[in-house]
Amino acid sequence: MSDIRQIEIPEKDLPLRADVSLLGSLVGEVLVDQHGSELLERVEAVRKASILRREGDPGSHGDLDRALAGLEPGQVMLVIQAFATYLRAVNLAEKVHRIRRRRVYQRQGAAAQPGSLQAVLRELKAQGIDGDSLADAIKALRLQLVFTAHPTEATRRTIQEKEYDIVLRLVERLNPELTPGEERLALRRIRAALTSSWQTRLVPHTRPTVADELDNILFYLTDILYRVTPVYYEALEEAFEAHFGKIPDGFLSDIVLRFGSWVGGDMDGNPNVTA
Repeated sequence: MSDIRQIEIPEKDLPLRADVSLLGSLVGEVLVDQHGSELLERVEAVRKASILRREGDPGSHGDLDRALAGLEPGQVMLVIQAFATYLRAVNLAEKVHRIRRRRVYQRQGAAAQPGSLQAVLRELKAQGIDGDSLADAIKALRLQLVFTAHPTEATRRTIQEKEYDIVLRLVERLNPELTPGEERLALRRIRAALTSSWQTRLVPHTRPTVADELDNILFYLTDILYRVTPVYYEALEEAFEAHFGKIPDGFLSDIVLRFGSWVGGDMDGNPNVTA
């Protein structure tokens, strides 16, 4: 069997690779702890054979078939759960890497991160837009973000809270002043959250109700948006002041961001809705 091709990673993304490797190792520890080393070996065999098959290795088809052959339904579910757990962890690492990259831009102070409020307002300034015109446009701006409701896509709030905790611990590790003890504690908490997530079904045994969908939406409203929306307004004011000078009176006197939801009003999304 051929060796797996080594992928060149840009230097700016090496910390992401390190986080992915760390989380992959922790997921592996959870698999061994919960179901023994045989599960980890089986998952690794499937992973490596799948990579080689994707890269066109002629002998990989047989390797993948052998890795999957003879698995009982329960074993198949464990393999699927293992990959799902790993991929969800990778998604969390990517979210944290976006935070890391934004901080790099902010520390350097030389150029705004593409797509940021600083970059957008700088471009508007370069196009000749004056501050008063922009302020009037922002005052008239109304953005309403609407949460959809679909029972097949809802993640249980317990899983969301565990993944949020993992993100917080990964962000903690961005602090270069962490002591070795604090680093070990963060890793223990990440591993505990991964273990708890493994022991929790991604979807409940019963069909989600409207109340379940509402609970899912409330997680984002109370735990995420409640915290970041004020930061968004502060960043908008800071970017305006940096490129257009003094902030005019009443600049953000009205609400720019509003939030809506289809929960409880979508018969197609949830047949339990009877209103």
